[in-house]
Amino acid sequence: MSNSNLSSNFYETYGEIWSGTERRDLERLDTANKIKNLSRLLDGIKPRSILDYGCGLGDALELLARHFQVSEATGIDISSTMIAAAHREHPCCTFVHGGVDSMKERKVDVLTFIDVLEHLEDIPAVLNVAKHSAAFIAIKIPLEKTWLIRLLNTLRLKQRRSRAYESEGHLYEFSQGEVEAILANAGLVALKAQRRFAMERDFFFS
Repeated sequence: MSNSNLSSNFYETYGEIWSGTERRDLERLDTANKIKNLSRLLDGIKPRSILDYGCGLGDALELLARHFQVSEATGIDISSTMIAAAHREHPCCTFVHGGVDSMKERKVDVLTFIDVLEHLEDIPAVLNVAKHSAAFIAIKIPLEKTWLIRLLNTLRLKQRRSRAYESEGHLYEFSQGEVEAILANAGLVALKAQRRFAMERDFFFS
C-alpha cells in the first residue's frame, strides 16, 4: 500500500490493531473466501511464483501458495508491523517491508492486488510496474461507489474521498466502470472477471 495523504504511522498502527484483535478471526474467514474466488479466476494457470502486493498479515499469500504449490511466494507491504506479524505466522513465505520499488526488483508468474488498489495514491504508476513484473495480474477490489454515492458526489453533498478513509485507509470509492477504465488505460486486457455480491468484483487481468 502506498499513501502519502494518511499520516506516516497509519499502517503501522493498523497492523498492530489487526494482528491482535477479534477482527483478525473474521478477516481470516473472509480472506479464505476471497482466495477461493480468486483461485477460480486463476484456473488453468500453473504459477511457480506468486507476489502479493500489499500483503498485510500474509494470510492470503499463504493460502495462494498452498493452493498452487508454488516454489516462491513473496509478500510486500509498507507496514512494518504487518510484515513482522506475517514473518511470525507464515514462515513458509518471504515477506518484504517496502513499496513499489521492491516490486520492480522481482519477476513472477502471478502478481496479486487483493483489496489494495483503493489504497494507492498513484494507481497507474503501480500498475505500470506490475505489468513488467508479472506474466499475469489478479485483482480483487471492492466496488463501493453506488448510484447514490455518485449522485451525492455530483451534488457536492459528499466529498469524493472514500467513506472508509479514516477507518480503513481507502482513498477512493470505485464503480465497475471506473475500475475497468483504469485498467484499460494501464494497458491490461481482461481474461476473466467475476462479481461477488453487489459491492465487490474480482478481476483477472493479463
